[in-house]
Amino acid sequence: MRPQAQNTDKALAKATHASNSPFSLVTNGYWQTAFKALRPSYNPPSRQSLSGPLFHAEYEVASVSIINLIEEASCITLVTDGWTNLEAESRMNFALGTSSPLFFKSVNTATNRDSAAYMTDEVCGVMELVGSSKVKALVTKNASNMKAALVIDRFSLRYGHWLRRTLSEHVDK
Repeated sequence: MRPQAQNTDKALAKATHASNSPFSLVTNGYWQTAFKALRPSYNPPSRQSLSGPLFHAEYEVASVSIINLIEEASCITLVTDGWTNLEAESRMNFALGTSSPLFFKSVNTATNRDSAAYMTDEVCGVMELVGSSKVKALVTKNASNMKAALVIDRFSLRYGHWLRRTLSEHVDK
């Protein structure tokens, strides 16, 4: 495969993944017509290539970029948000505020969505992964499970110093 075709496949894969488009888009007749109109000699990758090697390659590139941004950051805001997806699954998303906003991870909370202990473990786990000393702020929903997660013993024992430090930095003396 020529380098130009490889680059085009990578660009198509990135656009497909970033826009949450279905992998079957490359088999759709309208898209095939559009590809031929743009470049008659181009043969798009198969849906298996989009969901396999091209997906994994793009995932690796994005992962390295995210790791580098986290390592370079001196200050991180951890943002959590609970929601329900189209399949009616409860999810908890974790985003990081750095010089660039980053999506960090999403977890299925279906069986644990009301558990403050579970939420505490998830928040603490993310803080440990990114470096708790870098986390300067935590933004959560006002849901009762998230409020309870911040005061239960596991969070207080692990990050009580963090809460005291963060609060003291913002209290007028």
